[in-house]
Amino acid sequence: MMEKFIVCVVFTLSLFSSYCARQIRDMAPVAISFTSQLDGVRLNLPANSRTPLEVSDIEYSVRFLVFEAHTQKYSLIFSTQPDLKESGQSANGSDVGLVSVLGHYESHVNMWLYNINSEKVTALVNITPYESSAPIPGGCNMEFPAEISPFLRIYSSSVDTKIEFQHARVTYTREQPLLSCDRSMFLLSYNLYVHFLPENDFSEMSYLNGIQTMISVASVKKHGVKVTTFDQSPKTRVTLLSYPGQGVIYNVLVSYIRDNELYEAVYVPVSTYGCSFHSEVDGCGQLTGDLAMVLAIVMAIVGLFVCFRGHRFFKTEMMYFGFLTFALLTFVLLTRFTEIGITGRNILTVILGISGGLLWVAIWWMFGVPVISMLLVGLVLGFLLTSVVFFTPVGNMQVFRDDFSYWLIFSCGILVIPIIFLLFPKLLSIVGSSIMGGYAFIVVIDRYIGTTLSYIILNVVKRAVRDDLSYAFNSYLFQTNDVILSITWGFLAVFGICFQLYMEKGRLPFPPAPYATWRLNRHLGLQERGYENAIIGPFQPTAPPGDMLDGTRARTRNDANSHTENTEEEPLLRDTEHSQSVTQYRSCSRS
Repeated sequence: MMEKFIVCVVFTLSLFSSYCARQIRDMAPVAISFTSQLDGVRLNLPANSRTPLEVSDIEYSVRFLVFEAHTQKYSLIFSTQPDLKESGQSANGSDVGLVSVLGHYESHVNMWLYNINSEKVTALVNITPYESSAPIPGGCNMEFPAEISPFLRIYSSSVDTKIEFQHARVTYTREQPLLSCDRSMFLLSYNLYVHFLPENDFSEMSYLNGIQTMISVASVKKHGVKVTTFDQSPKTRVTLLSYPGQGVIYNVLVSYIRDNELYEAVYVPVSTYGCSFHSEVDGCGQLTGDLAMVLAIVMAIVGLFVCFRGHRFFKTEMMYFGFLTFALLTFVLLTRFTEIGITGRNILTVILGISGGLLWVAIWWMFGVPVISMLLVGLVLGFLLTSVVFFTPVGNMQVFRDDFSYWLIFSCGILVIPIIFLLFPKLLSIVGSSIMGGYAFIVVIDRYIGTTLSYIILNVVKRAVRDDLSYAFNSYLFQTNDVILSITWGFLAVFGICFQLYMEKGRLPFPPAPYATWRLNRHLGLQERGYENAIIGPFQPTAPPGDMLDGTRARTRNDANSHTENTEEEPLLRDTEHSQSVTQYRSCSRS
């Protein structure tokens, strides 16, 4: 019985496969003939269709052709055969391509492009001819499915992006064989280029325009930014930091010099947004949950308040910096050393952050030592400013590939600010609150309009929670929104510093600590009672104990009320009165 069931299932699947294949074959193909280079033609490919690409009248100087097709969201298949069942080279992907190496008398090439999706797809198709001696991208493939793989593989997440390519191969004229891969490897050098799409622009038109600027040697050099160079090295994998929501296009340019002439070629470019267009939870161009947005807005309001009034409301400033420090430490430790889920991690981060803020307020409440409280402000400010330095191309220096060197130099950068400004604690409080408050405000705006400024901190956090990011390159482009937010941050910081310095002019550097004030009042009260008992003794030896106690209590209560009215001037006044009372008591005793 089971055997019959298996036979029925296999027969049904075979019929379904034949039906699907027949559907693709029976579609009316879009036949295109080319007598010259097909430079970035956009085709509308029907659902489940096969489009033949034909290049004829190829000049004898052309050594090989690179066929490529690009779509923003969907996968296509390039094949050297009209039927996918037949043996031949094929490649599958949204940025896909194949190479056709021409024979001695070959002047005609066919290639087939399949759209296996159930809907119409717009694709950018390009065919690039290369003359003799140009290196073949992916000509020494050892891992990819196609024998010659001119395309790039990309593995992207919200944290990092990994790009992989296969070695190229040196060519000669059609009459000569290709140079062996062992010899080609040491003649070639590779340059990784990147091109950024407009910020927060997920349109298909923007994507296709960006791809078209990265499909030839001249356009890659003109519109791309070189990230790194691999000179005579077998390394074929590169790791970069991701910027989710930011469209990025990568390509590799391979070159070598022979007889003082430079020969170059480019691979098939690949793109990523660091997110998924098919995700319904946090897809490209979508904001996260409402709770995250509410928390972000609250942090923006508090940050703006601290920027302009942080030092005046000192306990709020301590709570703010304590929350930032303990929340960051909690997030890093939970992410690195536990397997807790995202929701649980975020809840614990907020709870322990608030607890840390309350703890730091309590430290000020009990001890009231400005240097201790300002130490945390200096460390947080040093962390931010050091992160800004490492966000620049300085962070891509070779010395920072080593984790020990990276964290050692980063820690020294953090300590610079406290060492310099602890001699001026009031100035440190004002400068730290203005810069950090302004940054918190613009980061929330960054979350809405999609810039890179929030990654000043996030890139450091990524390095802290992942061990495999030491060799990741940080490639970014300051666009219009980044410049506007950077100017806004600078304006808020400078205006906040000036405003607080003006408002705090002539005031005490720091407010009194409540617990320290209470202890001082209690100490002065005990001294006062001792003085009063000493003064009352000689002059009222026969006074009833109850009356003397009531009088002492009344005087102590009155003095305490007067002390509450003026906490700053009363200690000196009381010391004077006590001195007079003691002097009077001693003179009376001598007499």
